[in-house]
Amino acid sequence: MNKIFSLNSILMLALAIVLFMFLKQCQGGSEAEQELARMQRNLIAANDSIRYIKSEEGRIIAEKSGLQLKVSELNSEQKEIMSRLELEKKKTPGVIIRTIIEYRDTGISVETHAKANSDSTGELSFAYSPKLKGKNSLKVSGKVPYLSKIGSKNISGEDVFYSTVTGNGNTTLEIQQTLDVVAGLYKDPKTEILQVRLSTDFPGITFGALDAIEIQDNAETKRALKSARKNFGIGFQLGYGMGLNKTGYTVGPYIGLGLHYSPKFLQF
Repeated sequence: MNKIFSLNSILMLALAIVLFMFLKQCQGGSEAEQELARMQRNLIAANDSIRYIKSEEGRIIAEKSGLQLKVSELNSEQKEIMSRLELEKKKTPGVIIRTIIEYRDTGISVETHAKANSDSTGELSFAYSPKLKGKNSLKVSGKVPYLSKIGSKNISGEDVFYSTVTGNGNTTLEIQQTLDVVAGLYKDPKTEILQVRLSTDFPGITFGALDAIEIQDNAETKRALKSARKNFGIGFQLGYGMGLNKTGYTVGPYIGLGLHYSPKFLQF
């Protein structure tokens, strides 16, 4: 029998196929474990609520667990949120963050100024512009027009003078507001659960909603991971090729441990 198709070569080829199937099965098991772990993390994140963290600097810090979903797993509300980004059909965002900010401030006392005109009309004006930290700002100002009337009534034989103020047009209001909010994503090193955290110096702010979704099957992410792979590596090898021995060389299947080179265009 030809040396290439010797019994040893056939046995080596069979062993290589068995080993390949075993490694493939191990890889499939590992992927199944990773998928199960992802589902468990998503279950924890779905039942999580916004947490407020006390800051020594006086900032408002909010945090909540995020979801790790495939595009096919997005519900109608999540798809609607993604559609607001107005990306092209072939583009999928790596991460989606949605937050609803609520601002409440009570006990505000501002000066009111009255300006009277000669025709018994006038206006009341006010302005509220507190000094805030960082790049935050707030300015609320307005004008309320009025019409004054002065008259007299005879009550029990005496003239009684009175004055009334009534509205005289529409109130004008001007609001300017700047909120400096910092957003960050990180994974808990122990649980590997995605976390989204927001921080602001603006007083009186609460976050009515805070949602983060990491898209798992993003083509851009896959390309980024692929570009990060190394061309050279050390590992188990199996294949069919030429080997050297004392009498020369042989051709056939082989299994071994060694250094290999794999260009990125051949990696998948």
